[in-house]
Formats: sequence, structure tokens, C-alpha cells
Amino acid sequence: MDYLGIVIAFITVMLLLSIVVMGLVQLTQAALRLRGRNLTMGIAGLMMSDPKASINKNVDEAEKQSLAHRTHAKNEAANLLNDEMFPLIGRAGHLLGQSPKGDPIGTVRNVLLGAQRSWIEPGDLEYRLVARGVLESDDASAFAQRFEKTGPLLQDRFLLITRWWTAVWALLVAVTYQVSTPSLINELIEDPAKRERLVQMGETLNEQADSILAAFNYELVGMEALDEMKRQFPQHFEIFDELVATGWDRSELVGEMEIAVEALPDAEGRSIVARYDQILRDNMDRYAAAAARETRRANDRLSQVGIRFWSEGWDYYFDDASSPRLGNWLGTLMTAILLSLGAPFWFEQLKNATQLRDLLDSSKGRKQKDNQAE
Repeated sequence: MDYLGIVIAFITVMLLLSIVVMGLVQLTQAALRLRGRNLTMGIAGLMMSDPKASINKNVDEAEKQSLAHRTHAKNEAANLLNDEMFPLIGRAGHLLGQSPKGDPIGTVRNVLLGAQRSWIEPGDLEYRLVARGVLESDDASAFAQRFEKTGPLLQDRFLLITRWWTAVWALLVAVTYQVSTPSLINELIEDPAKRERLVQMGETLNEQADSILAAFNYELVGMEALDEMKRQFPQHFEIFDELVATGWDRSELVGEMEIAVEALPDAEGRSIVARYDQILRDNMDRYAAAAARETRRANDRLSQVGIRFWSEGWDYYFDDASSPRLGNWLGTLMTAILLSLGAPFWFEQLKNATQLRDLLDSSKGRKQKDNQAE
């Protein structure tokens, strides 16, 4: 029995399904703007805990725990992160002029769609707190320092949110593709042809691991665009080097560049922003197309080995008497748990398993040569 082949084939199926999950998670992050929402909630939490913040004035302890107060804090945090309310902020948050007051419609839009920014520098936040009248200057400086210290906590919370969405999509993918872990293992044991086909797929996936994972790494979009801007406009390297360029929201990234080039002549600034916008468009189109391509390719490979979306319908989970098939339900739940580990995990396992297989094959080949020599 080719036990290692069974393991590699099983890992390959989990990996292909995990790639589908990864594509759905990335789509969810972009559609719901999870990173921006996480930042909004983090700033709102800091404001609620600061007794000197304007939102806490004339508010008793009972009111501070109310939904209305939490919503007020979230609204104010969304306003602080709305670049349209602060169009005249220079690099590092230095004031270049008086900022206009925000409109209520803009506030509602920010709350519904999440913050336009996915990150903000402490100096920029400090200025906005003062400009909005949330805190006095000295208190705003202390607030910005506390915010800077909470950066790792916000990152951890974002990762937790991402893992939660990964678990949700893992369950949905396992259920809709109707993959039961015990049934899959039995099938791989009894069907050598399918097992060998999956092993070959696994070898191909192992070779393509870096390119597949890179297709889903949307965080590189802004950074790659900035690197290209540094090559095209080396005279402004220091300006570009101050930008954060994280996230997938093009309007946010372009807005950050517009603020950065405020001090340059108008014509030159517009030219730089236009070029940056075009590079971002090209990069985003390229990454989106690559992610969609890899997701479709994973789906096609699953179809080649008989794993298709909702292929048996509800009959897979209920018998003719409408009684639940507990084995399939539990097996699918096991698959969902395994998929929630994520595609990078399964890529690593595939790499280890294929390396072990190659090592064993090499050792077996040397032993056969030694026997022939004797």
C-alpha cells in the first residue's frame, strides 16, 4: 500500500479546496473593507476609554455602556478617518490650512461602508483629533501615543477576524463541495488511479506554490506601485518613502499620494498622482485576475477528480426518508476544520510530504543499485 501517496493525494485535495477558500476570504476582505473597519473600531474604543474626549463629556457611566454611545464613538472615528474632511493635511499630519467641517451624509456613508483608511499615522491622527475638537492638543498627543502602542493589538484582531471568515468559508466550501474526510481517505485507498492523479497534481502545485500564494497577497499592490514610482520619479524618493500604501482601496491609496505631494507644484503633483493611479489600476487588475485565475484553476482541478460544487445536492446529507446522513455531516465538518488551517499550511505540508517521497525514492534507488552490484 502506497501510504505516502495517499497522504500526498489527501493533502492535495485539502490544498485545492483551501485555495478556493482563500479566494473567497480575499473577496470578503475587499468587499467588506475589514481592515478599515478594524481601524475604526480600534480608534472608537480608545475614545470611549478616554475621559477627556469630547464624546464622553456630560455622559454618565450607564450611558457610556449604551449602544447609542458606542455608535457615536464609531461615527466620530469614521469621521477622523475620512480624508474628504481633511483635504489639507500635509505629510506627517502637519496642518496646511483649515479643514472643512464634515457633512452628516458623509458620516453615515463612512459608518455603513467602513473607514476609507485602513491605517493612519499617529501624527496625522493627532492633528485630526484637534481639528475635529475631540481632544485638546496635549491630550491628542497622548492619545496618539496610546494608539501607536495598540497597533500590534489591532493587527492581531484583524488576523482573528480573518481567521473567523476563513472558518466560515471553510465550512461553506466543505459543505457545498461535499467532501467528507473519512470518505475521501477510503476513496484514495481504493482508487489507485485517482490517487496517482492527485499526486501528480500535488507535484505541480508544489512547484507553483510561490506564484499561487503571491496572487492572493493583495497587500503588495500599493507597495509594488510605490516601488515603481520610486523608479520613475527618483527625485521624490523621500516623499514616496513616507507613504504606508497598505490595503486594496484605490481611492484611499490615491488620496494618500495626493496629500503627500501637496507641497509640489500643481502640475507636477497632478502628474504624479495620475501616474500612481494608473499603476495602481494596472496592479489591481493584474492581482484580481491572478486570484480569480488560481481560484478557477483549483476548481477545475477538483472537477477532474470528481469533486464538484453541490454535485449530489441534498441527497448527500439526507436519505430518502429525509433522515440525516450523520456520517457525511460529521465527515464534512472534519473537512471544514482542516480547511480552516489555510492554504499556506497545506502548501507547507505538501512540500514536506513530497520531499519525504523524493528522499525515500532516492534511497530506494541507491539500495537497488547496491543489490545489483552484489
